[in-house]
Amino acid sequence: MKHLSQLTPIQQRELIARIAKAIAKTQGWNFSDVDICEYASINPRAAEYVRAAESALQEIKDFCQ
Repeated sequence: MKHLSQLTPIQQRELIARIAKAIAKTQGWNFSDVDICEYASINPRAAEYVRAAESALQEIKDFCQ
């Protein structure tokens, strides 16, 4: 497993998408069939989950430093 600082931008985006989908699932939403990061540009709910995932990832990065 790579350290978070070693992730490429594409890998970071994939991780954000996975976290966002997991958060959405806890709220009863299913974004499994879409690219949630792209969909966030037109769907406010998806954008909310992506922002939450970005924030969570930043907190994890800060914690690991």
